[in-house]
Amino acid sequence: MKPIKNPISFFAVLILALFALALMITEADFVEPAKVFGWDVTCYYNYLPAFFKFHTLDFPKLTLQAGFVILPDGIVVEKTSMGLAFLYMPFYLLAWLYTVIAGLPNDPYSRPFALALELSAIVYFSLGLIFLRKVLLRYFNDLVSTLGLVVVFLGTNLVYYTCYEGPMSHTYVFCLVAALLWLVIKWHEKASWKISIALGLVGGVLTLMRPSTAAIVLFIAAYGIFSKSSLIVKLQLLKKNWLKIILMIALTFLIWVPQMLYWKFATGHYLFFSYAGERFFWDAPLIHYGFFSYRNGWLMYSPVMIFSLIGFFFMKKELASFRWAILLYFLVAIYIIFSWWCWWWVGIGMRSMIELYAMLAIPLCAFINWVLKQRVFLRTSMVFLLSVFMLIGLSRNWQYRKGMVHHDGMTQESYWKTFLTDEPPKGYWDMIKSPNYEEAKKGHRIGN
Repeated sequence: MKPIKNPISFFAVLILALFALALMITEADFVEPAKVFGWDVTCYYNYLPAFFKFHTLDFPKLTLQAGFVILPDGIVVEKTSMGLAFLYMPFYLLAWLYTVIAGLPNDPYSRPFALALELSAIVYFSLGLIFLRKVLLRYFNDLVSTLGLVVVFLGTNLVYYTCYEGPMSHTYVFCLVAALLWLVIKWHEKASWKISIALGLVGGVLTLMRPSTAAIVLFIAAYGIFSKSSLIVKLQLLKKNWLKIILMIALTFLIWVPQMLYWKFATGHYLFFSYAGERFFWDAPLIHYGFFSYRNGWLMYSPVMIFSLIGFFFMKKELASFRWAILLYFLVAIYIIFSWWCWWWVGIGMRSMIELYAMLAIPLCAFINWVLKQRVFLRTSMVFLLSVFMLIGLSRNWQYRKGMVHHDGMTQESYWKTFLTDEPPKGYWDMIKSPNYEEAKKGHRIGN
């Protein structure tokens, strides 16, 4: 039997996946399916029972849970696109098969289907770790890659949106971005038809699941460019493989066809914006609040990611192909995320930022790699600080689960009164200040 190559990171992936599974099973939200089928999840999921059980996407005729919206002109349309339903589908079918074999009612909102969705999140999270491990091991040693994987999971809100609210879109986006990273690297090494097909399909599902991630094309375009000579090489590569690029675009479009047909059926238009009354405020992105607000600032609840930003300065020659590509996508992504009317994104730790974690693991590992090469005092100090920040993030996720961190109303007082505590302080609810949603939709850029 051959020894396992890079065993530390191999077993880290296995342990993290089993940890996520154990935490999900221990919490057992699937026992009460309503906890799993929250608003967002139901929006993504409704396409499956509508198609497989009721055999129609005419939602006004169906008795489904919430998820669709009624527009001012009376049209009923599913609010979200169907990308995540594609990823749910194998698990939905397994749950349906189980109910048939066990002789249970075919209720798509029952316990077997809720469990199937939660298991799907663990599976896709595990695949994301596998792909990200492959990427990191190309540039870092086994220990650094392991630390990067552990920090990105346990130190951020990814742990919450995998183990507790896994069927939300975030861990699936993490998986697909990690897969896309790996495929982009392989395509630039050898632009095969097989890799081109995979890139087109992954890109199609990713953008259909969260259309804002379409900006990831900037990463693909900028990858490998770090000098004038590298730009020439990139252009030559694109010119040589123009047919494969057309294939990728065609496959991405193909993934979108069912959605466009549904929109045409429901609204009369092939392209449709279903978030009626909601919008982006492109002239007023609240990036500073998005990063540092007590309400839900990214670095206030996942402070360990500060080191991923510092890591941009440590992306040396071997990471030159990534440096500008990741930075470009990061800047455009945060502009999009924090231009949305609801910039706080309701939840814990700015959940929309999870789409960036697979990429940010690279500069994070660059920083960790630098730290481990320093003298004992500096190395020990930085590892201690990184560990403390990671534990703060883990603590905040646990507190959110226990109701000690509010989903949209945290203030400076409530943030510090709950800091590293195990129960809500006296007068906790008097400290909470939720935003005015209607004013936010009108353009009142609410901060905290």
